[in-house]
Amino acid sequence: MIANANFKNTPLNFIPNGEALFHDFSPGFYATVGSIVYKTMLIKSFLPWLKCLGFTLGSTIKRRKDSGKTLFDKIPVTKSLTVKQYVTIHAGPEVKLDL
Repeated sequence: MIANANFKNTPLNFIPNGEALFHDFSPGFYATVGSIVYKTMLIKSFLPWLKCLGFTLGSTIKRRKDSGKTLFDKIPVTKSLTVKQYVTIHAGPEVKLDL
């Protein structure tokens, strides 16, 4: 966005602005670029939730497939033969924590 800025009447007037389609934020800029920015923000606001839902649903399906139980079974059973298989199915993937 700074590439399209009009620096003509500012202390930064030594920066060439070339032949940009829009100078500053004009109504034409918002009509053309604003809808694209809005759609991008809308998509990026929903994608983390959809990703979380997908991982949760996927792991739930894997656990149900492993146990072979219905909603009314009281005692959990597993088809896993080793502890590692059981932990892989029920613990999910490793998650990197960014600090």
